[in-house]
Amino acid sequence: MTVQSAQEGFKIVREVDHPHVKLDFDIHHLQQTEGNLTRNLRERLAEGLIQFVEVGGVPQRLEPGLGEVNYQFIFDELRRLEYNGFIGMEHFTKTSFSSAFEQVKRLAGVG
Repeated sequence: MTVQSAQEGFKIVREVDHPHVKLDFDIHHLQQTEGNLTRNLRERLAEGLIQFVEVGGVPQRLEPGLGEVNYQFIFDELRRLEYNGFIGMEHFTKTSFSSAFEQVKRLAGVG
């Protein structure tokens, strides 16, 4: 079985109903395929369906801040929602890993 959308994935997590089964909230892919990032983030975190948030620019999958997603808003929202899980970086970079990492830290308000 192939999961074709985040909504299908969230449905499966609900049905399995096990504390070790959650979804990776991949912002790049969700924005490309379904959109509604903020609503999905708010609602699915409230449901406890997200285990990990993954960042990457849209549409070119470069570092956050290069593309259409307002990552400063996303990071502010994660803080407001009291998300205390991991955030992963899965993207290419125009410069270097360390530069991309510093960019993410700046957007997240931690660097």
